[in-house]
Amino acid sequence: MTWIVGHLLATAIGISLGLIGGGGSILAVPTLVYIIVPLEINLMVSFILAASLGIVVGAYLVKFVQARQLQKGFGYFLLAMAAFIFWQNWDKIQSPQNTSTAVRKVKNQKSKVKSVISSALH
Repeated sequence: MTWIVGHLLATAIGISLGLIGGGGSILAVPTLVYIIVPLEINLMVSFILAASLGIVVGAYLVKFVQARQLQKGFGYFLLAMAAFIFWQNWDKIQSPQNTSTAVRKVKNQKSKVKSVISSALH
């Protein structure tokens, strides 16, 4: 079942890439996390083939949709995903303990990123 859903999602990702030329990473990462199993070469190859098929289909469909409509649709999709993630984590957001922990984690990550960037620049 995971293979079927994964391939359908891979095709949808490909269509997204073909239609708008982007957004693949936003869609591919959750899909790969969903279908993650011990790395199997057959799964990877078939995922790539399904995504490639989707790219071809999306590239064909883009001829029938205006760029402005694609941009708006993708923007609405991102807003819907953000709202869904926010709703999914609402109980965690409400807890003051989780909020302070999250703030500390963000500050730690921020300082780590700054140190990596500064060491890379020097």
